[in-house]
Amino acid sequence: MRISSIQAFDDNSPMFMDASTIAEFTNLYESHIDTTLLQAQCHSVKVFLTMEKEDERNDDDDDDNGILASLSKFNTLTMAFSEVLKLFRIVATLPVSTASNECFFSVLKRVKTYLGTVRTTMGDVRLTHLMLMAVEQKLVKSLNMDDLVDDFAKMKPRRYPLLD
Repeated sequence: MRISSIQAFDDNSPMFMDASTIAEFTNLYESHIDTTLLQAQCHSVKVFLTMEKEDERNDDDDDDNGILASLSKFNTLTMAFSEVLKLFRIVATLPVSTASNECFFSVLKRVKTYLGTVRTTMGDVRLTHLMLMAVEQKLVKSLNMDDLVDDFAKMKPRRYPLLD
């Protein structure tokens, strides 16, 4: 499967509901998808979403775009679009699961490379905490460091007092 086959599910793409592109994607999930029914539903979905898009243009509401918006539009029509709905659900979860895994491996490589020069052995707990901090940089930067130091100092008694 090429990643470009996901474009067949984006109503802003020129490949939207293209039968050959969807067939390429469906080959991976053919045990779960009725391909004959899918072919019949693809044309109906394209017409349905095109009409919905026209109605939205008339209402001047263009907040709903993309795969998730399309999924939500016919999510209530499960009987009419059962096979297409299955594929939309699969497509909606693919980028998230793939991107998060790639992000964590990328961060792991950076953390281990940086720490390899500082320290060669590290416990799993410390590595996990450093990875979370590296992935969630925006959250970490929003924390008040003075409060963190105070909380750390109060955790357990130390030989040298951290607080006065």
